[in-house]
Amino acid sequence: NDYLEQFKRIVNDYLSLLIDKKERERDILIKKYGLFNNDQYNTVEIGLYYEVTNERIRQLILKHLNNFKILLKGETLDIPFCVVNSDSKKNIDLLIDFISGISVISFDNLVKSFKDNYNILSINQNQPYLNIILDVLEVVESSESSIPFSNNEYYFVDPKIDKSLFYETAKYCYDFLRDSVTPIKEFDLIISLRKQYR
Repeated sequence: NDYLEQFKRIVNDYLSLLIDKKERERDILIKKYGLFNNDQYNTVEIGLYYEVTNERIRQLILKHLNNFKILLKGETLDIPFCVVNSDSKKNIDLLIDFISGISVISFDNLVKSFKDNYNILSINQNQPYLNIILDVLEVVESSESSIPFSNNEYYFVDPKIDKSLFYETAKYCYDFLRDSVTPIKEFDLIISLRKQYR
């Protein structure tokens, strides 16, 4: 029942097809996402190691993310010849639909949602694979730390979300709640917010 485990198997099978002909590209993906218990590196660091530009590394990563996107649509890749079986595709579709139905979510809430809705218990162990699927879906991760009460990363699934407005609103809510001596009702908080942001 662990949908993330199924995606992990898809990624690992795909990587095994790159062993002979595209070993360097395979290694770039492993280093970028920290797969197989390896350290994780950014495109600049990987570019320095291979003595190419970080833009070239980014292009290679995007090429393989696009291949994953093709596979997850149920289409066949010519080189290497591979396709995702229909049972796995149905389960991965459920996972993708779930992620795509979110606008903004914190990492902690994403983990909780996976546990509650999909019986995905091992997020930390499978974090590199979660990062791949989020990149395939073009989910934007933001590590902006302007929310004083939160140590969380936030994922922006909906590209129309104004990130700075999101953080400004969250900070306003925090300040408003912190400055309220007595417990505040949700209704009062929303009214105050709407006065502030019309």
